[in-house]
Amino acid sequence: MIKLLQAVVNRLDELFPETNIYIKDTEQGLIEPCFFVQIVNTDISLEFQRRYRVDSLINIVYLNQNATAYIKEEVGQRLIYGMRNIRLETGGVYGFDASVKNTDFEVNFTINYRYNTKEFVEKDPYMMRIENIIHYADEKPYKEATQKDNPGMWESDLPKESRGVIPEKNIRNNGKLDEEDLMFKKEINLYVKD
Repeated sequence: MIKLLQAVVNRLDELFPETNIYIKDTEQGLIEPCFFVQIVNTDISLEFQRRYRVDSLINIVYLNQNATAYIKEEVGQRLIYGMRNIRLETGGVYGFDASVKNTDFEVNFTINYRYNTKEFVEKDPYMMRIENIIHYADEKPYKEATQKDNPGMWESDLPKESRGVIPEKNIRNNGKLDEEDLMFKKEINLYVKD
């Protein structure tokens, strides 16, 4: 599970290390200046099979009753430029549609984050699975590992017909040309006139 809220709090702490950060409703005991962070809305859309695109709207409120207009403007600018990119466990996430609104006692900042996620499905214990697929390029390691003879897979001194690789007769073709099977006729001159 991707922990977007924790990533937002971590990035906010990097930008404003001296400011308190709250993520739950606190009726009393807020120590200003502080930030209040919450996820307002999350939209999930199916992209492909169990892969989803997630759009999350984050609201960050800066509370400080003693802040001047200059401090509020500086906080708003640092939020816009600093919160554009955050780091998750799976990589970076880019924020878009950032906006800042200043009121008398607070700075209200909203930003959208879009990322892709994959649904985790527990494996069925009865489902077959392939442990290892090994491709042998030489005959010797194949015979040592499997103790089986695989005629036709490797080059041999025997002709292909005797190894069973090429059938002696083409079953689908009953027509013959010069008493030879048409499938194995090496040269047929189409331009010979009778």
